[in-house]
Amino acid sequence: MSDIKYGINERQRVQSLLERPQREWFDIMDGDLYRELIKPGGFLTSPHNFSLLFNTDGVHAFKASKDEIWPLLVVVNEIHPSVRYKK
Repeated sequence: MSDIKYGINERQRVQSLLERPQREWFDIMDGDLYRELIKPGGFLTSPHNFSLLFNTDGVHAFKASKDEIWPLLVVVNEIHPSVRYKK
């Protein structure tokens, strides 16, 4: 539950800084696209919506193989970074 509160608190923190000309970068939530999405009328204005980060990279299944594996890592941005990237 505290991870969900983190996401809500972080959204509120970033929203409160939208009008400031100076910016500090702490996390992906401080990025330009995220800031656009939390503005009034944006997709992330609703507390029921969340954003995802997708990562993928291909690797050969075996050294002498033509087959590749492309794992997909999906991360919820609104979860605290210590949990978001926990192994």
